[in-house]
Amino acid sequence: MSLLSLLKTDPAAFRERINADRTSEFDFSGANLRGADLRGISLWGADLSGADLREARLQDAFLIECNLAGADLRGADLTGANCRDTSFAGANLSDTRLYRVKLNDCDLTRTHLTGADLELVFMDEARLTGAFLSGATLRDASADDIDFTGADLTDLTVVDCVFSGVTGLPEGAEAGWTNTVVTRA
Repeated sequence: MSLLSLLKTDPAAFRERINADRTSEFDFSGANLRGADLRGISLWGADLSGADLREARLQDAFLIECNLAGADLRGADLTGANCRDTSFAGANLSDTRLYRVKLNDCDLTRTHLTGADLELVFMDEARLTGAFLSGATLRDASADDIDFTGADLTDLTVVDCVFSGVTGLPEGAEAGWTNTVVTRA
């Protein structure tokens, strides 16, 4: 039985099989994983580029060094996920819940985060170059060496955040941000 078939018939067995195999770099590129229950899954180096992960449940997932470039994660829940050194370049994370997520060393270039809820997010060395953050909320987030070059910050709400080593942030962009410390590189 293929892994994707197993996911549809027995999500728990699918997670168990994936989590037991730490050596494989799984290829789920372009896969339809819409609404999939992937809570607690551990993927290292997996290719999920172009995958449909809309409304997927990725709470407490480990997505380390994965490729999610161009993936559609609209409405997904990544609460507690660790996504260290993962590429979300060009992915759509609009209206996604990102609570207690680690996005350290992530490539978020041209990523759509419109309306996303980012609370207690760690984003050290994240690249948000050209990202779309319109209408998103950043609350209690922290980041060292974050790059906002060319990002759309229209109606971005920022509350109680600490950003150091910031590059690419237009002068005065942080003027409307509440209780937020910004130190430029």
